[in-house]
This record gives sequence, C-alpha cells and structure tokens, in this order.
Amino acid sequence: PEKFPATIALKALIIQLLLLPGSFVPDIQRYVSGMESLFKRLGVIFVEDTYRPSEEVCTCLTAALLSQRVKTWKPSQKIVDDTLDFAGESLNTNKYWGYTTMDIYRGKTHPKPFIIETNQKAAERASALLDELRSFGGDLAMMRSVPEASVIDGRVTRPKFMSIMRCVDQHWSTGVVYFFPPKIVKEYGNNSSTPYNGVFRQLWNEVSSINPRKMEVPSTKFTKLARVAQQLYLLARQRVL
Repeated sequence: PEKFPATIALKALIIQLLLLPGSFVPDIQRYVSGMESLFKRLGVIFVEDTYRPSEEVCTCLTAALLSQRVKTWKPSQKIVDDTLDFAGESLNTNKYWGYTTMDIYRGKTHPKPFIIETNQKAAERASALLDELRSFGGDLAMMRSVPEASVIDGRVTRPKFMSIMRCVDQHWSTGVVYFFPPKIVKEYGNNSSTPYNGVFRQLWNEVSSINPRKMEVPSTKFTKLARVAQQLYLLARQRVL
C-alpha cells in the first residue's frame, strides 16, 4: 500500500471536513455541518489524545460554536492556517493531558460547570464552550478536569507506520464484526440481545483506543485477527472484494 506522511494526511482530512456540507445526526436529532464537527472534534482530541494549550482548544471550540449558531459564518484564512498548525503539532508531540473523567462521569463528584466569563482561565472557558456545544458525558467530564490537570511527557518511541485500517471500529463501522472468525465472535460474545458487544469492547481496548504516547501498541492474537477484519471491511466498502 502507498504510504503518506501522517501530517500531510491529517491536514488533507481537515480541509476535506471543512468543505463537507454535513449530515443529520440521529443521536442529537440535529444537522451538523462538517465545519462544526471538525472544530469540535479537534478541540476534544487536543485534550483527550494529545496536548495542546487550552488557548488553542478555545480557538477550535469557539469556531465550532460559531459554525453551529451562525450559519453564514466562515473561518478566516488565519483560523484555517492556525488550525492546521495546531493539528500538526498535536500529532507530533509526545505530551498529553493528565485529565480525569471517571469520578465525574460516574457521579462520584459533582464539579460545578464553568460558564463563559471575562478574565477566566482558558481551560475553564474551553470547558464552558464544550458544555454549550454539548457532547458525550465523558467529554464534558474530561474538559472540566483540565484546569487542575498536569501535562505529562509520554513515550518517545512511536510507530513508524500506522495503517488507516486502525480507524475501523464500532463507532462508525459496526459491520466489521462480520469479518471476524465465528469462533472469535463466539469467544467474546454472549447470548444476550447485544451478542457482539464483547468483540467491540475488545476491538476498542486492544486496537482503536491505543495511544502510543501512553502505552505500547499491543500485538496479540486478537489484534492480528482485527487487522484482517478491518482490511476486509474497508475493501468491502470499496466494493473491490
């Protein structure tokens, strides 16, 4: 397969998403433009998976809010250029935010949500912006923890190559489960109304959730079978099987 520098692939994807008209999202019963989706997701990624200063997170989330509320709004060339730079830097750094989510998400603690105010910390404003945009409970909890979070120096050793197949998981491609061997589906499955949840959980835990900044990329029997299933799924979607 052809190989491309990851930074180039990332920036090309960002530009493509900026130009997409968007789609209807059933979970929130609302039409979401590609622009809103991009800026919001980058803001979350900059905290969840890597490290960028909270000021840059605010820039992205503010752009997402403008995209959502002002249908005629378009980002300036500077905002686009800055966003591309932020994303490239976030990809190449080994640092990441040491946020917490579980205690907040499970209701063990109840931090007061931040509201947008003058003279507040950028991290507090980023949290308030995400609350205004609305997101998953885990995302909101994560962002609320950032004002007290530390920045961690992660692993320096990173994979030299990473296949695009790694993006295939249950979040957008539930059909990937049909390309696993039946014995694997049976091993991780159950007889309930959600028989594939065990496979999806394992796919997330061993493949698509792995962040090389935080942990070594595992190589197990399951990950090898997952790579085959992911590749077959993508080929099937492209109708080349």
